[in-house]
Amino acid sequence: MRYGEGNAGGVVDMAVSPGRDSAERLRRLFNALNDGIIVMDSDRIIVFINPSATRITGWELGDWIPYCRFCQERQVGDGEERCFLASQTDVSYFESELPMKCGGFVPVGMSRTFLHADGVESSRDMVIVIRDVTRERQAKELELRATLNRMTLEVQEQERRRISQELHDGVSQSLYAVDLGIEHLKRQAPRRLHRALDDLRAQVKRCSQEVRALSHSLYPALLFDLGLSAAIRLLAEEMSTSGCRIEVSMNKDFPAGDLGGAAIHVYRIVQEAVHNAVSHGTARRGKFRSGSTAPIGARSRSATMERALTPGTCARCPVTA
Repeated sequence: MRYGEGNAGGVVDMAVSPGRDSAERLRRLFNALNDGIIVMDSDRIIVFINPSATRITGWELGDWIPYCRFCQERQVGDGEERCFLASQTDVSYFESELPMKCGGFVPVGMSRTFLHADGVESSRDMVIVIRDVTRERQAKELELRATLNRMTLEVQEQERRRISQELHDGVSQSLYAVDLGIEHLKRQAPRRLHRALDDLRAQVKRCSQEVRALSHSLYPALLFDLGLSAAIRLLAEEMSTSGCRIEVSMNKDFPAGDLGGAAIHVYRIVQEAVHNAVSHGTARRGKFRSGSTAPIGARSRSATMERALTPGTCARCPVTA
């Protein structure tokens, strides 16, 4: 038997010693391989197939095996071999989707070589080694999805920063100008209008405070200036109300730049948890506690939100993060 891949026509000689023992060892080797091996003649009739190939595709000895999806769809000229691997001497591996006997396709990586009959160069069988690449494709898709998610979060943070800056430099300054204008108008207005102007100024100041709070929530500048610890403490102070007091307990301070890009994600998680506790829960006291000195991302790292509950607290509004 001569088997392999080589310089001319993709054939290399591999000597196999004759005898039943050698043939039996070779059979056991092929049957034990995790990769599938399919040997087909020029009419694409399977003349040998190992159990792994049958497990992957469902095809069995004597079956006619269809072309892969790529070869089925590719354009070929008159007299040109449709099978891509059979027609290419310089390409011996590529990935496509192989038809299964039960229907459908399975993504595989395929390597090919040729098996020549002894002394008959014109007669050759094609040997295809197949490997199921479903998990590899899934891993690549997960990696791509993670990359897209990370890029999406980065773009979102950039857009939040831009909007926050516009609110601070544009809307806030305009409201400040309106407040000064009302104050100037009050000096010239009759006394009977002073109370109305004071109410108007109060509304403008409340609006200015809301805009400032919105700007800070969109882009916590303190996080990048002083670090995560300072930003969380300020968040707790701003989110605390007369009905719900948010307390912060951290056994380690994280200065600016200490956590890199992870800081903004930790801050957003805490921000969402605190917002849900204050807006949707009935907790009267919230506590953010960070434990362990291990870096963010380590298994030993924990950050919890605890709440002191009153009877009737809504179970759909957890505060744990």
